[in-house]
Amino acid sequence: MVAADNFSSEGENKPKKGAGFRSLTFTLAVAFLALNAVVLLIASIMDIYFGLQAQQEIIAYQQNLIAEDAANKVRDFINGKLDMLYASSTIGELAIASREKQEMSLNRLIGLDDSFRQLALLDENGHELLLASRLSGLVSGSFIEYEKDEMLSSVTRGETYISSVYIDEVTSEPMVVMSVPVKNIFGDMMGVLTSEVNLKFMWDLMASIQIGRNGRAYVVDKLGNLLAFGDIGRVLKGENLIRIQEVNDFVNCDSSVHKSSAEVSKGILGNDVVANHAHLVKPDWAVVVELPVEEAYESVAMEIQFSALAMLISFFLAIIAGTYLSKRITKPVISLRDAAAEIGEGNLDEKIKVKTKNEIGQLASAFNKMTSDLKKSKRELEKYSESLEMKVKKRTKELEQKNEELARFNRLAVGRELRMVELKKKIEELEGKLKNK
Repeated sequence: MVAADNFSSEGENKPKKGAGFRSLTFTLAVAFLALNAVVLLIASIMDIYFGLQAQQEIIAYQQNLIAEDAANKVRDFINGKLDMLYASSTIGELAIASREKQEMSLNRLIGLDDSFRQLALLDENGHELLLASRLSGLVSGSFIEYEKDEMLSSVTRGETYISSVYIDEVTSEPMVVMSVPVKNIFGDMMGVLTSEVNLKFMWDLMASIQIGRNGRAYVVDKLGNLLAFGDIGRVLKGENLIRIQEVNDFVNCDSSVHKSSAEVSKGILGNDVVANHAHLVKPDWAVVVELPVEEAYESVAMEIQFSALAMLISFFLAIIAGTYLSKRITKPVISLRDAAAEIGEGNLDEKIKVKTKNEIGQLASAFNKMTSDLKKSKRELEKYSESLEMKVKKRTKELEQKNEELARFNRLAVGRELRMVELKKKIEELEGKLKNK
């Protein structure tokens, strides 16, 4: 019999759960949950990481398209004005035309495009020959002196010239000076055709660009000065944006090595944004586009939320599955334990009902065989005990009979000795009497 302290005080056959007891069901369930949690966590992290990378590439590509599109519009606008100046210079034969024809060409050109505010024909030394203007005579011609030396230097080399942007004091509109060389049929420089062009078009363009819900677009020059933005007040103040990382990259990097990215940095409004820019090259400006981080990675944030929800649901299902599987795994072991406890109590008729075809099933079969062998041995032992008991009784009876016979013999022997003693006494008495006579 197994000692009583191995079993519950209530007489149950389940072993007591001591202080160091750990349920196998609980252990398996925790192990399953831990493994499931690790797998889910790794899978979610990898999914989020690759999703973030893909989203970053998509954002960079989309922003690059928007910036390039805006840059192309500004570039086309600038190139269109230069082409018109070249066409007027060449077709109008300004180098050899009479003053009347020259004046007619300039007036026709300024009438064709409202963005031309003033046009001037200069000689090779920069002296004014002819002026066509939409302004009054008091302010006409003042643009000719703007960066005049630099303009003449560029045009003399046969290059087009585009000045830095400046704000008109009267109209508060952005202006730029564009100049092209005037050549004769032999290609010799005969003068300069220069113009003052209104760039309010860029303001309207930046205001019309739609970048997500809260995105921003603006134009900066090579010094980082703000040229066009939805908030015109900041443009009029001549704000410099070199502090902004994307603008700083444009100012300090070559356009040939510029790589589209979607890095997070501070934007023009001071918030965290994903920014990109596109070079115009000629002029040396850039269109910068920004999108707030929370909007740019909104899909990733939703994916993270979905992943977190999926993890919670999966974890909940894992708890159910883990508990079910651990119970299914440990149920045969528990049955084996309970049966062993019953057998330990002496109930050899207890059979372990385990139907699993695995090691536990084999153990149960071996246990049942052991129980059967024990039962057989017990029966044989009981038979032997009964046989032995009968033999003991028989021998005991024989011994009792022998003892009785011995007792009778002892009684006879003692009686005989007593009679001999009495006879001896009588003989002695008779002898004594005879001597006295």
